[in-house]
Amino acid sequence: MRAVVLSALLAIFGLPEALSFDLNTYHVFDDIQEYLNDLTQEHPDLVELIKIGSSHENRSLTVVKLEDKNLKTVRPALWIDAGIHATEWIAPTTALNLIDQVLKHPEILKNVTIYVLPVVNPDGYEWSINKDRFWRRNRRPAECGNPNNCCQGVDLNRNFDSDWKPIPGPCSFTHPGLSPFSEPESRAIRDFLTSTKMQLYLAIHSYGQQFLLPKGIDQNHPVRSLAMKASEALKSVHGREYVVGTSLEITKSTSGGLAKDWAYDIGIPYSYTLELRPNKPQKELVPFCGLSLACGFILHPKEIKATFEEFYMAFTVMAKHVTDEFKQKENLIFT
Repeated sequence: MRAVVLSALLAIFGLPEALSFDLNTYHVFDDIQEYLNDLTQEHPDLVELIKIGSSHENRSLTVVKLEDKNLKTVRPALWIDAGIHATEWIAPTTALNLIDQVLKHPEILKNVTIYVLPVVNPDGYEWSINKDRFWRRNRRPAECGNPNNCCQGVDLNRNFDSDWKPIPGPCSFTHPGLSPFSEPESRAIRDFLTSTKMQLYLAIHSYGQQFLLPKGIDQNHPVRSLAMKASEALKSVHGREYVVGTSLEITKSTSGGLAKDWAYDIGIPYSYTLELRPNKPQKELVPFCGLSLACGFILHPKEIKATFEEFYMAFTVMAKHVTDEFKQKENLIFT
């Protein structure tokens, strides 16, 4: 059953309740899990579910492995995760649409193996649906000595071991935790990615319409060149502009502990954060959300399809580039 808050939002948007799993709306976590389980029954030769860990509240961190099990040749592996920030509902929905698209057109699996973690932060996601629409962090219990500066949750995208910083404090929405990988969700990703060689790391976020590169990537670096190419392909779909650059270049942010930076540090050659629609908050939503900047996290379900179409165009460009480079380096011919 859908949560009250989710149903209320859908009512505001004027959408009917879906009778089956509708990829053009938003879903509670249990429904997502049920959908993923159904996929293993419908596509046993292409889908495998891998539990890589559990959240603080014991929700499964379920990776969807998309692979043509009838083919034996080594193929490059691509990682996509979404929903590390609870308020960014469009991110898990886009990841689910990616899974659906690959299963409808599995030819891509002749060249790659794809790993998708649709919801990195399931506890926070559920809290965002049920209690606080703009909740960002996970749901780590508060463990503080000072009751006046004691709040629940860690920003998981500040909890990776790449230029990690112990600030800001526990009541900041970007609190990085007490140490790198203090959280079960970030540890699960760490353990899986350090044991499975990936050629691409792609984190789906919102909002801002940005391709964010690992820190320190210069103007002529292949990582930047591929992002520029993917951004141009994305623009060709619906005319949307996505800015390419490092976090410092685009947002002036010097934040540490970012997943994309850590992924690049451990040797994944292409690593990105992709901030989806919108490019700025929608003014008509301000009376509902109250905070003008927070309004950017509310994306009307009618935009899910177009957002995914843009994303998928960019993804296919990146996948092809990674595949071609992998073939060249490994001197392989895929059959």
